[in-house]
Amino acid sequence: MDLKTYPILYVDDEKPNRVVIKHNLRNRYKLFIASSGDEALKIIESNDIAILLTDQRMPEMTGVDLAEKVSKIKPDIVRIIITAYADLDATVDAINRGRVSRFIHKPWTIDMINAVLQESIWSYHNHLLAKQFQVRLLELERVASLGIATAGVAHDLRNANAIISPNMEMLQQLHNQLQQHQDTAPTLKPLLDEVAEVSTDIQAGFQLLERLLDTLLQTTQASEIEQKEIFDAIEVAHNALLLTRNVIIRKGRLRHEIQEEACYLKGSPHRLLQLLNNLLLNAVQALDPNLRNTNGITIKVQATETHLHIEITDSGAGIPAAIIPYIFKPFYTTKGKKGSGL
Repeated sequence: MDLKTYPILYVDDEKPNRVVIKHNLRNRYKLFIASSGDEALKIIESNDIAILLTDQRMPEMTGVDLAEKVSKIKPDIVRIIITAYADLDATVDAINRGRVSRFIHKPWTIDMINAVLQESIWSYHNHLLAKQFQVRLLELERVASLGIATAGVAHDLRNANAIISPNMEMLQQLHNQLQQHQDTAPTLKPLLDEVAEVSTDIQAGFQLLERLLDTLLQTTQASEIEQKEIFDAIEVAHNALLLTRNVIIRKGRLRHEIQEEACYLKGSPHRLLQLLNNLLLNAVQALDPNLRNTNGITIKVQATETHLHIEITDSGAGIPAAIIPYIFKPFYTTKGKKGSGL
């Protein structure tokens, strides 16, 4: 990973500290430096900052105050505060208000700063990957919903064609019967010729529609191209946690009880990964952002001789009883335009 692709903003009102940080880190990271909270906010507004590293004790705006402002305007930025061991109240305040993910205690060393920054960059990187994965899943779900709708329309159109088809045959029979009497009624001939021409056009259009419906239904039916394979479901569960962990711990605690022994299934590891990620991300959305200290998500994975049990629970409010009958109904959502209803 190129560390310079994730810019770092260091904030400290003491010039000697700024000089030391700049001298030791500028070749390894893309570094922005500010001497105050106000200056830092201006830098954040005009640059894509990944990591905020700020001293706590600064005049006018403390590190906690700065972290709180940053959490509101750019919540994805990883926030780190440098503080003294004696500042316990400030530490608690930073967790509650600033949503700070890491602390560096004074006196610090460059090695200590380096270690924390590298870990924080990986955390930021994984968070971006998780967000991209969420967007991709949403896109796939919307495509699937379009397929459901298209298949339903195609089915209804085919039913309509089932009514048209026998009537077309009856029209042809009536035309043939009238043709037998056109010699006795010469005025009928031009009308019958016109009926025959219109009937031929309708029949051609009907056959074209039938072919289009066949193609449409084949496209929207479940594809069997994806081959089933033997895979370890325990490994898939760990991969799901890897993708969602950073999203979860920003809102609460993560507990997992996953058995160590492998559990092999025959199917699609990609489908199972998609399922687990959907459940975990939905669990995150159910958490109250104001209750970070008590929020929690738990995933349990345990195999028996015949079954694999996967259980995901969260400390959110749960689904109202009145909504439960509709949770698998396509397009039903309580999130308005933000939800796909799948």
